[in-house]
Amino acid sequence: ETTVVIEGGAPRANSYFGVEIRAGAHDNLIGGAGPAARNLIGSNDHSGVFIQGANTTHNTVAGSWIGADASGQAPLGNQVAGVMISGGAHDNQIGGAGQGNLIAANDVGIYLDGAVGTLIAGNTIGLAADGRAPLGNGSGGIFAVNGSRANQIGGADAGLRNVIGSNGAANSAFGQGIYLSDPGTSDNLVLGNYIGTDTSGI
Repeated sequence: ETTVVIEGGAPRANSYFGVEIRAGAHDNLIGGAGPAARNLIGSNDHSGVFIQGANTTHNTVAGSWIGADASGQAPLGNQVAGVMISGGAHDNQIGGAGQGNLIAANDVGIYLDGAVGTLIAGNTIGLAADGRAPLGNGSGGIFAVNGSRANQIGGADAGLRNVIGSNGAANSAFGQGIYLSDPGTSDNLVLGNYIGTDTSGI
């Protein structure tokens, strides 16, 4: 379990990533189903979880609160992304049925930068733990850019639904729930999500 220790009201930030997985690391689980397995990953100077490299595969980030404090209601955002997957890392998973993450109050919630075959499912992105109060990521919910391809955001089963709302800030040039850009960003699938609502669909 990864936690940020707060003394005197100040977050004790790591100077780069909260958790870094790279260089061919594979089949690792960050978090899991249920509160006992939950990681609290916040206030890092770059990203909460960073997964990088063409041979870095089949890692799962599950059941964690990334960018929210231990109450799930207040911001403890990471400076760049809640979760970033880059450099051709493939077949990794963020969330899943019954093991979604709360990803809130970061600059970008999930940033795919040349990621391949990622499953993003069952997450709450931009809302507090109650699924209603806004706790938005400042620039947007999910970005897929720079040749990210064959990724799946959501799913036909309700358990795979992401709830993506309240993202963007007044001073941001972005603010999308889901943003796909660049010519090589292709063959991505977006389905079954609630975008611009709370967890009830309202």
